[in-house]
Amino acid sequence: MFSPPNLTRTHGFAVTALVAAVFLSNLTGYFPSYKAITKRDSVLNSVDPIEVVVPSCPELAFNPYNYDNAVAKAWMDLRFPTGNPKGSSIDPEAATYKDKPSYDNYGREHIYEVQLIALFIDALRADATGKLLWDGWTLGFCDWVDTFVFQPLPSSTEPALINTLRKCLPYDNNPNQPYMPWLEEDANSIKASAMNGDKIRTEATFKKYDWTERVATMRTTAAVMSYMTDTEVLKSLVMQSNCIEKAWVDWLGKYVTVPKIPPSAPKVKADDMKALYQRWYVARMKQFKQNLLDGMETMIQWCNIWNTSPPIKARVNWNNELSSGPEVTLTLDNLKYLKKFIEDIPWKP
Repeated sequence: MFSPPNLTRTHGFAVTALVAAVFLSNLTGYFPSYKAITKRDSVLNSVDPIEVVVPSCPELAFNPYNYDNAVAKAWMDLRFPTGNPKGSSIDPEAATYKDKPSYDNYGREHIYEVQLIALFIDALRADATGKLLWDGWTLGFCDWVDTFVFQPLPSSTEPALINTLRKCLPYDNNPNQPYMPWLEEDANSIKASAMNGDKIRTEATFKKYDWTERVATMRTTAAVMSYMTDTEVLKSLVMQSNCIEKAWVDWLGKYVTVPKIPPSAPKVKADDMKALYQRWYVARMKQFKQNLLDGMETMIQWCNIWNTSPPIKARVNWNNELSSGPEVTLTLDNLKYLKKFIEDIPWKP
């Protein structure tokens, strides 16, 4: 299991490094790019459902439990919307507010993205340890997932594993009360894209933006990782991840006693399942960070700011109030400054 470290902050971002080992050579197939979410809960008071599919098994889909009343009275948005008076004019640090701070739209934020449940299931298809659980099942991987993950184990009175996993996330009357803040909607969307491996913006879309919109998109991209390393957010992320890990380990202990499972399945022990999940999840978070960095670097290149004359100007403010923000001068250095906020998510194994 993971635990949140004590965070030391410098200029608003955590400096604790990611220390868990990652074995990338064993991660083939871990990062498929796919559209897991059919509708984002992307605006204040939205009730659009989230539906997630297992990438290799599009017929297998699930929704999180209802979370209408699970959201906290906390809004996450820029700390310095009009620029840091003691720092950068485009400082992207995120902050928590007790009341809605702006006219921005906000979405109820699953810190542990719902689609990660489906992505880990899918990882079992190709991972060497994961294959021991199902390889040899006569009807193939997707039928195995349907039979043993989406349905209760044979002769069991306990709920299906997928339902136990869903209970690790925020839902109405969840006794563990995982943290679920309101997150500014563009940050919410960018976070989901980076977690899925989707592009933050296409070149065609980005180049249609004026300079104010470009800077706002880039600030928001950097703010996502500032949000992810917030103390309360990180604490809840770790709690939910540990809950997911425990659910799989507990399920394994019962699964290996089921008659007629693949003969290789009992070779997988509790420690093997823990190691598999931790290796996968740490690698997933490293890839999430890299996707944000790659997206930021690409947007910087698209901006093509070198020695410009006259100077390029943009306005900065809350994302829905940009027309009234102060005007700032853009340089290559202050755009590159945004990358400093895209850091490792700190874990303490």
